Amino acid sequence: YNAALLTQAGVSVCINSDSEELIRHLNLEAAKMVKYGGVTEAQALAMITINPARELGLDRRLGSIEVGKDADIVLFNAHPFDAFARCELALIDGEVWFQRPEKDNTFAPRPGDHATMPMPGRGTESRNLEIPPNPKGTYALVKATLHPVSGPDIADGTLVIEGGKITAVGGPKTPIPPAADVIDAQGFDIWPGLIDAGTRLGLYEIGSLSETHDDADSAQFQPELRTSSALYTDSEQIPVTRANGVLIAYVQPAGGLISGQGCVIGLDGFVPRELVLADPVALNVTIPPRISRDPDAPRPRGEGPDPRQRRRERIESIKEEFRRALAYDKVRAEAQARQAPAPYPDPRLVALAPYAKGERPVIFRADHREEILDALKLAQDLNLKAIISGGAEAWKAADALKTANVPVLVAGTLQLPAGPTDPYDASYANPARLYEAGVTFAIRSNGQGPEQATAGRNLPYEAAIAVAFGLPEPEALKAITLNPAKILGLADQVGSLEAGKRANLVITAGHILQPTTEIKALFLNGKPLPPESKQTLLYARYRQHLAEVQIGASPLGIDPMPAFPLAPSSPVPASTSATNANHAQPAGDRTSAGRH
Repeated sequence: YNAALLTQAGVSVCINSDSEELIRHLNLEAAKMVKYGGVTEAQALAMITINPARELGLDRRLGSIEVGKDADIVLFNAHPFDAFARCELALIDGEVWFQRPEKDNTFAPRPGDHATMPMPGRGTESRNLEIPPNPKGTYALVKATLHPVSGPDIADGTLVIEGGKITAVGGPKTPIPPAADVIDAQGFDIWPGLIDAGTRLGLYEIGSLSETHDDADSAQFQPELRTSSALYTDSEQIPVTRANGVLIAYVQPAGGLISGQGCVIGLDGFVPRELVLADPVALNVTIPPRISRDPDAPRPRGEGPDPRQRRRERIESIKEEFRRALAYDKVRAEAQARQAPAPYPDPRLVALAPYAKGERPVIFRADHREEILDALKLAQDLNLKAIISGGAEAWKAADALKTANVPVLVAGTLQLPAGPTDPYDASYANPARLYEAGVTFAIRSNGQGPEQATAGRNLPYEAAIAVAFGLPEPEALKAITLNPAKILGLADQVGSLEAGKRANLVITAGHILQPTTEIKALFLNGKPLPPESKQTLLYARYRQHLAEVQIGASPLGIDPMPAFPLAPSSPVPASTSATNANHAQPAGDRTSAGRH
């Protein structure tokens, strides 16, 4: 919202990124300004084109496509604010510095049919969706486009909510209960609540305050620990994540080799038991990272003479812990059968036993191919019900994953390639390669350190990048809705718009995967929630104060004679899909942008 407020105040705004990955998607960072604050596409595009050129004193050479300026040109296969678009060609000073491989001497078109893609209906961007409180929790949302995910889209659809559940999904003739509040959602799209299948949300609040870090313990083996016992329900990260459509999350532990047991929560509740949907859901195990450095390179301090042997020993220690749990459970069962005294209770082995017996899933954190194969071998040796989480190089082990019938929770696409020799788009195309190989997968949020608690709000865009690089759009939607529900064993409750499931809905003015799309309303367990957070409330406060300042109603008025007058804004010519390199060209009407 900062950029929108500054623009409203008449400031020349430039967008940059402090992330080595997001800098590669500067066009999508600027697109968010349309959503967060409602600037026009032309204004947002200027923030990464003519505005920075002007601030650097280079606007006579850069920032727009004009005769006489440097030939720094980018060719997208759709509008640069379209998350399904992809850069096909980049020129600097008229020379080709980047070009994707062509097929039949043509550039690849944008995936999907842009003409039928859900776009904001006329007036929906500025229109709020008012949902009055209903004592019985009975609602009928009518005239909307429904996206069940488990079936085809329904135009002019009706969705009925009763008692926290979806009771009917259908066309305009769907019966509506007499007690229902009828909500006219014409022009809006309704989607199932998004599911983040791997986050530290509620466990990690402020990076610089260790007192707010409850995501990890110091022990190597801690299967008895549960994330549900450490949830901080007042976390400011929860409403921030919820406001972008993520309503369900698998909260996972970290630290050690066997980190503990995760739970699934709904992102609304006063105390932990009000949030928790299922607990425990899975056991989190970390496969020791591969040794990637040169064997002849100097060893880090404290490293033994053979780090690879040490890694093998750590993997073996994981196996041994599972074997101990099986042996302990067997002795307890035999003692119970003989009505003899049971062995002294061991909380760790008691907690580990159901996973060692294959009754519950074990989520292995593994990114590189070697780590993934080690996880598959370990699961095979111990007959475990395995899930891979992370999977940065899962595309390299797709055949093995398919053969073992092991699903993958891909830790995002917005990241650099895992290997130094991998293609630049390896992470982006990872889900598409898994889909082509027939591997079951979901896409979860990705982040390091404190970002693991904050990255969930970008979940829709992680899926959108996968679409741009080959994953069919319906599969991308499943990857953050129905697929994680299936993998986590909750598909009978969440993940799609079906009668009998929890009424977890996201109502949008456009496609949910697009960064320009506004979230208009939410339902969680049938309860209507506004898409609000501390950020939106502060935006409203600052916007009101700015308006007061501009009309002179505030004692902190603007100096009428600024020391540095703003440079006059210059018009930026409209464009179709050709844009200035790294500095995109503004488009015209939003409803038609990106369809050229």
